[in-house]
Amino acid sequence: MWAASPLVIGTSQEILPDVPAAALGLLSAWGFYRWVVEPQWESAILAGLALGLAELSKFTLILLVPVYVGVWLIAWCRRGRGGKRLLSEAAQFTALGLIALVVLGIGYNFQGMFRPLGDYRFYSDKLRGEPGTVQEDNRFRGTLLGAVPMPFPADYVQGIDRQAYDLGHPWHGYLRGEEKEGGWYHYYLYGLVVKEPLAFLGLILWALVFGSWRRMPPEFCCLVIGFPVLVMLCVSLQTNLNHHLRYILPALPFLFLWSGQLVSPEMRRPPVRWLAWALLVMGMVSSAIVYPYSYAYFNWLAGGPENGYRHLIGSNFCWGQDGLLVADLLRDDPEIRVSPGYVSNQYLVKLLEEEGIEVQSFVPMTPEQMRAQKLSDLLEAFPPGDYVISATSLIDPEGRYGLFEKLQPIRIVGYTVHVYRLTERELLDWFQRYGKHREASVQHRHLSHDAE
Repeated sequence: MWAASPLVIGTSQEILPDVPAAALGLLSAWGFYRWVVEPQWESAILAGLALGLAELSKFTLILLVPVYVGVWLIAWCRRGRGGKRLLSEAAQFTALGLIALVVLGIGYNFQGMFRPLGDYRFYSDKLRGEPGTVQEDNRFRGTLLGAVPMPFPADYVQGIDRQAYDLGHPWHGYLRGEEKEGGWYHYYLYGLVVKEPLAFLGLILWALVFGSWRRMPPEFCCLVIGFPVLVMLCVSLQTNLNHHLRYILPALPFLFLWSGQLVSPEMRRPPVRWLAWALLVMGMVSSAIVYPYSYAYFNWLAGGPENGYRHLIGSNFCWGQDGLLVADLLRDDPEIRVSPGYVSNQYLVKLLEEEGIEVQSFVPMTPEQMRAQKLSDLLEAFPPGDYVISATSLIDPEGRYGLFEKLQPIRIVGYTVHVYRLTERELLDWFQRYGKHREASVQHRHLSHDAE
């Protein structure tokens, strides 16, 4: 499931920490579970090293720490050992955390470690104080907490503050045709439902509802289910920033691992195992059909990748990944006449110019602007020819791409870029909708006369 997940495959193409963080998070959890099952100094050291690497990869994995504490407490209560054993395990757990901090410090070259909390300059509202006071840029300055040395690298602390700053202000969000400042609590859950193969989602849901909760140790259940639930909960609560579905990637390997019990040889009901294998194969086929355009994958419930832009945009659908494919199409396909042509996306314009392809930036008009123009000016602004339009442009709330919504593209590049061919007759039909009936009718007669 991990290797065939379109979300994992697509995000793996980017130079971002999300996929490595997801893998390191699972590695750390495996190392910690080995220690919990059989506490030994050797396994504690290895678990500490793995946790340190995980914390270096992404701030989200700091959520592993409270999960680890809970898992260890559950294990201790179940074992019910004496005080001497408790002290030994507590010492190992403490050493595990200290080793993780050392690894974290090595990653930052130990810069600014143990700097007092009051010496930082913060930017997020949560860590800043009242304006005009000594605590304006640090609410802890001059307090007892401000004198506490932070056992983290300075850039690590500043990075958390920067994340808090970004999450403290509403960003423009989009979900299923709705745009607004801020976001939705169900954004990431909805994104997961439309971006992963339905067969994989079925396996996860099946395992969560009918999985072997009784046969699995409580420590394992708490770790493998508790962490992804905590990730989904914490990310979903940050409604100011609903942009990147990759934020929930660290939760996926844990959910996939839990689903693996359905195809395990230990599953004693063969029909269940066969059906699970069938769902697994169906999910892999669904992902393979769209490959190598996995970045734009949407399942059939969402209408497939052809309709992905109607649900999510930005890094969840199109982040410029098909730019070079557009350049190849315009350069090599003799049927496409876009030289010079019109391109809706500024990134594409720049990329195509760098590839030596002469294009122009297409400037659309709102319906109100079109009604105020003369027909001759509209024909000059929208000359007949081929237009390269980003699929996400079609959801423009001001209706500036209304013509293209009614037309069938002559080419679709990687599901994210549409190429349309506009004839003068189609343009005149479009202009008639904006009060150009008389002028357009005269032009239509001229076209018919010329055709004869």
